[in-house]
Amino acid sequence: ITYTNLYKTEEDIAFAAEIGVQAITADSMEELRRMERVGQKLKTKIRTFVRVNPLIQYGKNYSTKRHQYGIPITSVKKAIDFAIKSKFIDLVGLHFHGGYVDYPKVYEIAAGKLLKLMRYALDQGCRLKYIDLGGGFPVDVGEHRAAYIPEDMGENFVRQFNKLLAKYKLPQP
Repeated sequence: ITYTNLYKTEEDIAFAAEIGVQAITADSMEELRRMERVGQKLKTKIRTFVRVNPLIQYGKNYSTKRHQYGIPITSVKKAIDFAIKSKFIDLVGLHFHGGYVDYPKVYEIAAGKLLKLMRYALDQGCRLKYIDLGGGFPVDVGEHRAAYIPEDMGENFVRQFNKLLAKYKLPQP
C-alpha cells in the first residue's frame, strides 16, 4: 500500500508512516520537506515515492503538461537529490499517474522517462526498488468507449519495457 494524494499534511504523513504503509508519494518539493520534518520528529526514515509529471504530449488530445500530479520532469532531479541527501527520507520509487490515458504508448513514454531517472538515482547511490505506472486505464462509461484494455497493451509494453531496462542497464524487476 502506498499513500498517494495531492496534498498531505504533516499529520497525514505521520499517520501513514506510523501505520506502516509501503511508501508515501511526494507530489512536490514542499511535500518532500514536510516528509523530512515528520521523519525527524518520528526519528525514522519515511519511505517515499517521487511522483513525476513527465510532461508528455501525445496524440490529438492527451497531455500531462497541465496535470496537477507530480513534480515536472524538468525539476525532478532536484527532488531526487534532496531525497537522497535527506537523513529522514528513504527514496524507494518513482511514480507516474497518467490520468485518463487513451493511448497505450503513453505508458511506454512514461516508463522510458522514469527508467532514465531511475538510472540517474542509482548513479547517485540511491537504491530505488519500484517504478509505478499507475492510474488511467480507459473504461466504458456512458458515451465514452474504451480505446483499449490493459490486456491489449501487455505484450508490447513488456517488450518495450525490457528494451528500456537494457538501454539504461537496469535489472529486471
